[in-house]
This record gives sequence, structure tokens and C-alpha cells, in this order.
Amino acid sequence: MSRKMNEEALEAMLTIRQVVDFLHISISTVRQWSDSGMLRAYRIGPRGDRRYLRDDVFRFLENSTADSAGKHSEKSEDLRIVI
Repeated sequence: MSRKMNEEALEAMLTIRQVVDFLHISISTVRQWSDSGMLRAYRIGPRGDRRYLRDDVFRFLENSTADSAGKHSEKSEDLRIVI
């Protein structure tokens, strides 16, 4: 792989801090999601720093939003407001 391709691939990846800031969650939550396989992480460098593909983060967000919307719609059918 050429150096330019490596640089482009890294630009498409987010650090754990960027994911935290984007999703407004804690670092430990992102790590737990990565460790459980809910959000795919890639290990890079000698320290094994985690990186996340933007597309993976967006896909995770869309899936979790769709799941939560389905749960809310089921609950809202059970709740009735009487005025």
C-alpha cells in the first residue's frame, strides 16, 4: 500500500476522543462497545491505539437510533393520555 493510501485511510478514521465528542458519551462506554463488538475498532501503532471508521460510527448510530425508535413506538402504543 502506498504512503498516500495509508494517509487517506487514516484520515477516514476517528480517534476514540473524536467518537466520544461526536456521540457525547464517555471513553469507557466507547471502549465497552468496542470490546463487546457493538462498535468495530481497529488497533494501530505499537501501543495498539483504537481507531474507528467514520462509516462504522455512522452505521452504529443509525442502527441504535432505529432500534431505539422501534422500542419507543412500542411503548407509546401502550401509553394513553386521557384529558
